[in-house]
Amino acid sequence: MNIGFTFSTCSLFYSILLTIMYFSKKRLNRVENKIYGSLIICNLIGVILAVSCYYTINNMDNMPFLNYIVSKSLLIYYLAWITIFTIYVFVISYQKKVRNEEEKNKNIKKISKLFTILFFLITILVCILPLYFHNTNGIIYSYGPSANLLYVVIPLYIVSFFLYMVKNLKYLRSKEYIPLFVFILIGTVVTIIQKLNPGLLLMTAMETFITMLMYFTIENPDVKMIAELNKNRSLINRTLQEKSNFLFVASNKVTNPLKKIIDITNDTNGTKQELEEKVKEVNNLSRCLSFTVNNIMNVSTMDANNIKVYNNSYNPRLLIEKIKLKKEKEVSNNIDLRFNISNTLPNTLYGDKTLLEIVIESIINNAIKNTKEGFIEVTLDVIVKYDMCRIIFVVEDSGCGMSIDKVNYLLTIDEELNEEELKRLDTNDVNINTIKKIIKKMGGYFTLKSEDKKGSEVKFVLDQKIENPIKFNLNSNNEILVASNNLELTNKIAKILENKDYIVDNSIYANDIFDKIKSGEKYKYIIIDDSIEERALPILNKLKNINGFKTPVIVILNDDTSFIKKHFLEDGFSDYILKSSMKEDIERIFK
Repeated sequence: MNIGFTFSTCSLFYSILLTIMYFSKKRLNRVENKIYGSLIICNLIGVILAVSCYYTINNMDNMPFLNYIVSKSLLIYYLAWITIFTIYVFVISYQKKVRNEEEKNKNIKKISKLFTILFFLITILVCILPLYFHNTNGIIYSYGPSANLLYVVIPLYIVSFFLYMVKNLKYLRSKEYIPLFVFILIGTVVTIIQKLNPGLLLMTAMETFITMLMYFTIENPDVKMIAELNKNRSLINRTLQEKSNFLFVASNKVTNPLKKIIDITNDTNGTKQELEEKVKEVNNLSRCLSFTVNNIMNVSTMDANNIKVYNNSYNPRLLIEKIKLKKEKEVSNNIDLRFNISNTLPNTLYGDKTLLEIVIESIINNAIKNTKEGFIEVTLDVIVKYDMCRIIFVVEDSGCGMSIDKVNYLLTIDEELNEEELKRLDTNDVNINTIKKIIKKMGGYFTLKSEDKKGSEVKFVLDQKIENPIKFNLNSNNEILVASNNLELTNKIAKILENKDYIVDNSIYANDIFDKIKSGEKYKYIIIDDSIEERALPILNKLKNINGFKTPVIVILNDDTSFIKKHFLEDGFSDYILKSSMKEDIERIFK
């Protein structure tokens, strides 16, 4: 049996399999994918022609015209395959070289147009030039000027590959270039062999092999994964928007009391009693500021080990919805009852659902009792950190309010729940004093702000564990953690690393680094600024105590500590970055 026929038959099997595999799956709508799809179809047609060619030449006396058409078509196939392959190589190279999308698309069209014109011109020559056939002792092949033309054109394409490789050496590390190297190597050998022994017809089998190899090197990620990534991106964007809204509100909660404190302290006139009232108001405003800054915005205090878990999972959304429906029926028509619930509130939390329901319903009940007309606004914000959720619950009303003396009294009470208060828990209607004690029992924080005849604001913060938290980390081998409280420095480093195709995460305090590692996040490197709140060496020592920690840690040094940089390496850091030569050091480390 002819060796060339055996190779062509096997190639037909693999080409059909490849066609089914590629076109049965969803693909990204990218230029290189479209070109590769054309290459697969072209290869399948070519293999069918190669197998058919053996039959037609064997019977060329009986079907001379069909034999001539099939043989010429096979030559045109060789030209079509090498043209499409060349376009693919030039397109992927140009995409890596040029970042401007408009310029990139414009030039890709020019490249495709140029090679298409060349293809048609050479095809006309192939059709015009004569072709002869050989069929002796089972050795079957075509020859003549038409076939010899391809022995000139194909090497020219290979030379163009080589010249383009030399011109774009810095882009050649990509796996997409593997088929190009293989083609230059095997293609040159096959061309020489087939010129010396035309009967072997190895060209079709070689092109099938290259086409199959490209399937494993082309950048065509799983579309299902892309859909999941887009879903996660949507969730992340929504979370970021929620955080932005929360920070805006929290900023106002800090700014307004500060302005009020400044106004009060600037006005030192008045009687002794008026000055005492101003001091009480300043004290009350200071408590509110302290609550906002320390108990809400300081997420470094969110520690899973400190959260009280009662082995009871519940859906906080359903809980709030249940209370909302109940209170909307109870409130009078003179009151506008509004609920604002964060979209990023997790579906399932661990905690004491019963006590939480008592607290929320009782706060709203108190607001309804003290508000004859106006509004009651219920707001539930959250801060999510890994497997923890910080609930910030606020009820604001336009009711009768209370005096500063009473507010200060309620805030200073620090007692346990008594028997009478425990009995009233079943009613889901307890007073502010009891609410404060329950929140403390649950491990949360409580604050109260009120003005006589103007209304009140009751707020509590409670940390809860999340059941099955969403994980956005894809354990990329290219992810780097940069820890620094200097945001300008972090942004500079991130910009340099992202240009090198690294994914950059950041932290602004030491506890967050430990939390990320303990939660299972994987990084290729960790870069720590020695000027962070806790020095780099103590952080490194604590990281080493975490089971399984093997990530290389790089330290960022100020100029005044650069003279002891060798000591940092001796202490266990894998390398160092000097702020005075930051870009050069990063280039040195991340080649």
